[in-house]
Amino acid sequence: MILLDVKPIETEVCDCMMASLTNAALYFNKDYQFLFSGIWVFGFRTKTEEYDAFWKRLFTPSYLYPHDELRKYHGIQLIEDEFTPYNEFLNVVKAELTSGIPMAVKFSAYYAPWTQFYKKYHMEHYCLIIGIDEANGYFYITDPYVTNKIEKLPIEDLKAGYEKSYTFRFVEPECDIADWRAVINTALTHRYEKQDNMDSFDMMRVFAQEILDYSGFVKELKKQSDLYSFELFYQLKYMSHSRLNYSWFLEFISQKFNVVGILPVVNRLQEVAALWRTVWLKFTKITYMENEIMIEKAIKNISERLLEIADMEQRSADDLRIIINR
Repeated sequence: MILLDVKPIETEVCDCMMASLTNAALYFNKDYQFLFSGIWVFGFRTKTEEYDAFWKRLFTPSYLYPHDELRKYHGIQLIEDEFTPYNEFLNVVKAELTSGIPMAVKFSAYYAPWTQFYKKYHMEHYCLIIGIDEANGYFYITDPYVTNKIEKLPIEDLKAGYEKSYTFRFVEPECDIADWRAVINTALTHRYEKQDNMDSFDMMRVFAQEILDYSGFVKELKKQSDLYSFELFYQLKYMSHSRLNYSWFLEFISQKFNVVGILPVVNRLQEVAALWRTVWLKFTKITYMENEIMIEKAIKNISERLLEIADMEQRSADDLRIIINR
């Protein structure tokens, strides 16, 4: 049996792969914060057709590939392998673990016993393999996006749901973290960019206004057994954790370069993260409500919180623009 001393320390990370990468970096005693430099995003499309589902119009537009930022700024490289036969993959896992290095793996959460998807839904998922017990037929894994516990994953279950694996290697960073102004400017450019005559803050306000006419999407919210629920709640969870994670990135910059004025933005984005969490939990609660008056009250409160969030995020962006141009 091989078991590495990898702890799921940071669990409020915006997606399962980034959660695994963050905790791997902590195990390697390496910085990782530029992993979050491109995750402060928001997208919402206005409705064009009656069948245009609510959850499909809320999205998180990607403009930077987080894995590349981890390599470029922190020297942690992920080497992807989706072609090695599973039996050979087992040998790779054992070799990496013997060298003291965990592996990241992508597989279907249908085969992850510790998740709500187990034997119910096929959803792509990532976790870290930190050990193996061949005699008893399971891997030890950490899945900080879902749990702060070390879990056991049957070797045969991973075989059934396996898609690809990733090994970690360490390289010389290509980019200097001292170029943080350019990185933040890229994020701000994306936030202020107009789509359909709206920047991302305008989209938040449209989102807040649209839910006040709630007759359509409340019916969607109550579809608890289909993909809709998982996708919507994943997006809302991402909104909350990504604001928190982006504040970690800014706090890292503040600590490294003693940037005047950035800590108030850090604190505000952490408040925003808490507000997004409130929105996420209130949406969840609506799915179980039957009283129309209570539903209307809850939706009005969500709309007000979203408008508050839009103002706070835009103020944060304005403040960051001043800081990087100072």
